Amino acid sequence: MTSPSEAPARDAGFEPGTSQTESAAFLRGFLGSAVLLLIIRAAEPLFFGEDYFSTLTYHPFWIVVLLAAVQHGLFVGVATVGLATLMMGWPPRPVGVDITAYYADMAATPTQWLIVAVIIGLYRQGQIRRDQRVRRGNARLIEMNDALAKEIYRLDAALARAELAAATRPDGAAPASPGPALDALLHLSDPAADRNDAFIAAARACSDADIALLERSAAGDIVLTAATVPGLEASVPVAARELAAAIRGADPSLPAQVLTPDDRHALAVPIIMAGASEPVGAIVGFVDSPDELSALNSTLVHLARAVEASHVPVPSPRATAPATAGRLHA
Repeated sequence: MTSPSEAPARDAGFEPGTSQTESAAFLRGFLGSAVLLLIIRAAEPLFFGEDYFSTLTYHPFWIVVLLAAVQHGLFVGVATVGLATLMMGWPPRPVGVDITAYYADMAATPTQWLIVAVIIGLYRQGQIRRDQRVRRGNARLIEMNDALAKEIYRLDAALARAELAAATRPDGAAPASPGPALDALLHLSDPAADRNDAFIAAARACSDADIALLERSAAGDIVLTAATVPGLEASVPVAARELAAAIRGADPSLPAQVLTPDDRHALAVPIIMAGASEPVGAIVGFVDSPDELSALNSTLVHLARAVEASHVPVPSPRATAPATAGRLHA
């Protein structure tokens, strides 16, 4: 990020690489003008005859001089005038013409080129300088934006870690270093991780309850994709139907609770992406006692938030840092 002490020096024209950029621009402009002058000079004897341009009111080199000054500014314009003066045809002095008058007449056109190149070039040079300052300012702003986005994303990740650590810590316990549960949840929230394997590891690290991950298929059905223990296929459809009822209710984000046919208590927490009106899946947990539902609900909520985060791709350096930390309180 640009420090305040660097800004005045750069604004004063000491931007690193500025001299190299200006030199390259000068060379490109001058070489382009030189090529045009060579083409015009070679066309004279081929198509019009020697010294034909000297008989014209306005020499064709005027075109190149004007283009050089208008496009590239003062320095390229003046350099083009010098090259055009050397390349223009100098007819022999007629008999009886004073040598001073002859050279004064020959110098009239180059002098006009020089005056026009200086006037137009100075105006254009000012525009070029302003454009360069704007580009340097834009580059600094882009650099600052990238640095701020990276810093915000880093702080957001640190806050998410702290909230996950607090959520997985028992009530009244002293803060401790991140444990396996936090590491597993963070791994589950990584979009690059294998979601099913990461979910099983995180669910086992966070709770001893039987937990399953349900996701919406391409056909629109909610199907089981991962479970901490085998044999949950018979109990999951009941929780899925209860989740469907919750979707049709007033608040589909609320957990759905149901008693399964084998007298187990099931709790389903929907997975809802930001801006979506319907869940894309659910986290379903099964316990034997209703007293365990409160602790299970907290675990399922954090698993759901981690799964939601795994669906969000990591932003590019210029993208705004995702606001995922606040959602962990849900």
